[in-house]
Amino acid sequence: MQQTLALLRDLAYEAPSPDQRARAIDHLGGLDDLDVLSTALEYAHSHHIISREASEGLQLQRAARLTRRPWVNPTDGSQLVWIAPGRFIAGHGGLKRALTLPGFALAVHPVTNRQFARFVAAVGYSPPSWHPSSGGFLSHWTAGACPEELLDHPVVNVSWVDAQAYCRWAGLALPTASMWEKAARGVGGAPYPWGRAEPSPELAHVGADTTCPVGSFPRTRTAYGCQDMLGNVSEWCALGDSPQDNALLDLDDKGTLPTHGLCKGSNFQQTSNNLDRMSCAHEQSPPVTRRANWLGFRPAFTGLSR
Repeated sequence: MQQTLALLRDLAYEAPSPDQRARAIDHLGGLDDLDVLSTALEYAHSHHIISREASEGLQLQRAARLTRRPWVNPTDGSQLVWIAPGRFIAGHGGLKRALTLPGFALAVHPVTNRQFARFVAAVGYSPPSWHPSSGGFLSHWTAGACPEELLDHPVVNVSWVDAQAYCRWAGLALPTASMWEKAARGVGGAPYPWGRAEPSPELAHVGADTTCPVGSFPRTRTAYGCQDMLGNVSEWCALGDSPQDNALLDLDDKGTLPTHGLCKGSNFQQTSNNLDRMSCAHEQSPPVTRRANWLGFRPAFTGLSR
């Protein structure tokens, strides 16, 4: 306990920053003793090191980490699973490499239309004024409402900017490409979530005309419990090596944003003729304003989003 409070006291003297929060979250996220964690979280919140939402998330994540069961983010209803810290094999072919990541939590499914509708209603969200309208924001909705039959499909026709706005509202963050890849393939470097068997319409939602309800293909379940990480939709990711790299970006100011984002995962359009695009290592770099009927997102919890 004394070591934890000493660390937090040192952090309290620093100017608030994503790095300050990242070090606090990294330490607090590893505490198992509930009494120690509760005291430390109260100190960290009262000294403005972490937000109340981050404090609540860390307590929920502790229980999930110890029980290996998903926890539910109270703001948007996302189920999240704990991804333990450590090494994993990233990349493919001659580009394979070992990476080490801290622990984090990732949503079991991509964000659905139902969840995104809750966000839009809660904050009255509309894209920033500078954002091109030609990309078709939520163009699969009708008169600003999602058709009932699509409520449990992953939300699409949202840009990287739209996805960032949702995550900040939910107290979550887009995962980095490395986080996404580890959650999708496990530590051993298998090319697909289930192992090495080539993807097919029996295993995942590929070779189709449109999206399907999340969780419809349980054989896409990864070693950590995430689903739909192959097929259905490709997913926006954070840029850089840590979600904190995106934490201070001003979404209303185009000049502060990168021109291109990053997305991982194949989508419903892919077929057996595109096996190279179905690997967990595959990624694309569309413009941050790109919206498409095959592109959605899946949030992570890092405690850094607000």
